[in-house]
Amino acid sequence: MKMFSNLSIEINNQTGKFKLRGEDSNLINNDLNISGSIIDGFFINNNNINEITALYVEDQNQINIKTSKVNMFAKKSNYSKKNNLIELFDNVKIIRSNEVIVGDYAKINTLNESIKVTSDKTSNKVKILLNNDE
Repeated sequence: MKMFSNLSIEINNQTGKFKLRGEDSNLINNDLNISGSIIDGFFINNNNINEITALYVEDQNQINIKTSKVNMFAKKSNYSKKNNLIELFDNVKIIRSNEVIVGDYAKINTLNESIKVTSDKTSNKVKILLNNDE
């Protein structure tokens, strides 16, 4: 796991708690690339591999969480390994394969990769754009 920031990085290897602060904060491991101005979380060491167990990411403009299959954007995000759930809040945009999903809130099940997106009543509706290459 690699952590970068233009302001501060705090890591407690005994508890697994970490904090990144700064506009250019970035957390990278084999499966993830996360950017935002606030990145807080916990990790455990499992067979010499640091696994993220909980994560909170925030940015006034936009956070980005990128996996090998999904690219996610929002203003805030929570992740829980225990619940196998990623939540995205405000100005949500999810790009997966040939689809783009836009809304105000999203829940992503990390086990089966199901996505549920909603919008509040005062904003735009949920939009799904599909690109068929055939």
